[in-house]
Amino acid sequence: MAIVSLVNKSTEITVMPDIEKVRSRSESILRERLGTKLTLPLPTIDDQIVLRPLEETIYRVLTLHAVAAKAFGYPKEKALDWLESEGCLEKLSMNEKEFIEQPSGNVEYYKTYVEAIWVLTGALSIHDDFDPFALCANNLISLLPDLGIKESSAGFRNIACYRDTNSLVGWLDLLYCMHWLVTDSAINKKVSPFGLNQYVIVRRRHAIEWCFSKVGWDAIQIDT
Repeated sequence: MAIVSLVNKSTEITVMPDIEKVRSRSESILRERLGTKLTLPLPTIDDQIVLRPLEETIYRVLTLHAVAAKAFGYPKEKALDWLESEGCLEKLSMNEKEFIEQPSGNVEYYKTYVEAIWVLTGALSIHDDFDPFALCANNLISLLPDLGIKESSAGFRNIACYRDTNSLVGWLDLLYCMHWLVTDSAINKKVSPFGLNQYVIVRRRHAIEWCFSKVGWDAIQIDT
């Protein structure tokens, strides 16, 4: 497992990828997957991007965890109590705060947060099992603090460390390309090329785009 060593978890990481190589790699992966020639009419990512500080991504995963748990039936009072105990309450986005404080809300939407959590826990080297063409693993919940016993996030925080930036930039570009392909298929009334619901790719791309942005979670733009 390749890891980025950080002196300070509050430090941003400037990345200067070989953008042509990154796109070539994405197209190669997609050609192999789809079994067809492929050249995407998409702009490449920027040749200098900034990865958020590690601690921000750790907080984001913990916050998503509690919000998704509430969507799956975890009591909102307990979710809010755990977020407060872990210093995450103020990390809720405006939309998440509205959802978690309500008795119901858009439950189905927030259940899909599991896909964002899956890619981010992969980015944090919590697991090595991220497959862009498969749903999140059934053991995801076991990789996160146990809300049922109000488990501290200390253990999770201690082992979380960014995967190498080449991998993260590769995921950023590949998910962008996959998003374009599934959107194009939907517009042209074709079957999804990856056998995945579009939300899976969208949630994952949203999460990785957030890692390389400076705006809030709700403000991420993922146009294709």
